This record gives sequence, structure tokens and C-alpha cells, in this order.
Amino acid sequence: MTILDLTKSIDEVQEVEALIEDYYLMRISGEPTIEPNKKKKDGVSAEEGGGDNYIIRMVVQSDRPEYHGRMFTIWLEIPNAADATRIMGNGQSHEDRKIEKVRKVAEAFNGGPLDPATTAFDFQAGMEAMFYVDRVPAGVGFENPLLDFDNHPPQPAM
Repeated sequence: MTILDLTKSIDEVQEVEALIEDYYLMRISGEPTIEPNKKKKDGVSAEEGGGDNYIIRMVVQSDRPEYHGRMFTIWLEIPNAADATRIMGNGQSHEDRKIEKVRKVAEAFNGGPLDPATTAFDFQAGMEAMFYVDRVPAGVGFENPLLDFDNHPPQPAM
């Protein structure tokens, strides 16, 4: 019989504490990837929302050890040919909504406004920007989603 002897008793284990609602410096932790969204994986057509996501994984950079290294992910939807004619309830095309979100993230990681004619974006491991983290009730505790970028847009790193 092999006995596992832990360093402390199980009643001394500290629960995960959600971050305080605020902007946090985040660093891209690895090269971004392109992966199909859930609808595309389920066989849904582009006209009905199937497509690809550009996935950026980030980690919090903080002097507080309990915050430093927390992981967050951004899924940037890649526009497809069908998105130009798919119009949302507010009158904007899905294509324009997706491009606008990419622009906001790109400007934050690149330190400010981009050339308005920009069509290609380069996100690399090590780039930093500030993202607003929300604190919302979840079960018996809280969780930390990134807020939508309309009300709390990402900001260049300070």
C-alpha cells in the first residue's frame, strides 16, 4: 500500500479568489491559433454562423502573486463571405462587428490607433495590453469574464 501524505490538511485549502473588477495588464502567452467555432464543428454553414476564431491566450501580469499568471482567452471571430450580408438587429453587418472587435484588440496591443486602411493584423507572444475583467456571481463564488469591448475597450499597456 502506498500512502499519500499531503503538506497540509484538506480543511486548510484556500478557495480560488476571483480578481477584483478592474483593468489588468495581460501578456499574450503563446502564438495565437485559428480554430473552428462550435457551430462550424457541429456542421453549421457559414450563412448560419459557422466559422473560425482567431484565439489569443493571455496571462495577467501583476505584482500580486495571487493574480499573476491568471489565464484569459480572447476569441476573435474571423469574418467570412456570408458575414457581409448577415445583418444584426442594430443594422450592422456581422462582418463589420467582427472587424471592429479585432480593431479594438489590435490597437490595444499595438499601443494606439492603427492606419484606417489596415486589413492584416499581427498578434505575437509577449505583446501586452490592458483588459477589463468583470466579477460576476457564479455558483457559490465569483468568476472573471472579460467584459464586452464596447463599454470597457482594451487599452494600450501603460
